[in-house]
Amino acid sequence: MEINGPRLTSKLIELVRKAEGQAGSEWSLHNLYALVRLKRPELFESNVWLPKPGDSLTPNAVYHLLLDLSEEDLTEVAQQVCQDLQFHYPIETFEIRMMLEGKGEWVPDLPNREKHIEKVNRYLRRIDGAILAGRYSLAVKLTNRCLREYYRTFLHSCSLVREEFKKEDLNKMAVQICRFLLVYARKYGIPYPESRILLISSISAHINEAASNIDRLPDGEARTDKAMALYARYNVNRIIRFLSRFMH
Repeated sequence: MEINGPRLTSKLIELVRKAEGQAGSEWSLHNLYALVRLKRPELFESNVWLPKPGDSLTPNAVYHLLLDLSEEDLTEVAQQVCQDLQFHYPIETFEIRMMLEGKGEWVPDLPNREKHIEKVNRYLRRIDGAILAGRYSLAVKLTNRCLREYYRTFLHSCSLVREEFKKEDLNKMAVQICRFLLVYARKYGIPYPESRILLISSISAHINEAASNIDRLPDGEARTDKAMALYARYNVNRIIRFLSRFMH
């Protein structure tokens, strides 16, 4: 299976430089250099890859050194770095592993990220305004609508959509998102508590049921207390913040 060596190498160096000097990480450009030297000592029989006395090791030098590796060796180096850094950088290591599996770089289809973020923020401001005005039913309905639109965007961005979701399928979308997160966490050993992931589905069902109850009643008869509105507002923010870690 052919991999994009230059792109993989760039992502690998970018990850190691991000980890360099961070608490709990022992990775640095020098460690990456040492790992390559340990795996392929014959590359260093000439002075091409040996830094001159007094010279610092540059990212560009390590980049070209990695490109001199065979695809098999480069894959082994990338896998070892991902294994060591997956707990600190789950998204970055996931992207590299996707590339190693030949699936390309994991880049969600979000050409207008800023526009998307602002849309979520507008929803949150409207929800806050509804709560302050005592319009608790409206706040719950806005929360439900915000989750539904965000889930649809998330599923499309991760290429998880197998069919078009109807607007009432919030529960179905939440279950598919939980399934993706659970598989991802188990496959790569990321220590996300399963109970926390599954809460996304149960909270979504609770909010969706509350919004459905409001819609079933005639105008003016729907009643929602402040506690439910605050619960919905707090949890929609918490869910979106969590899921945003998986989106660029």
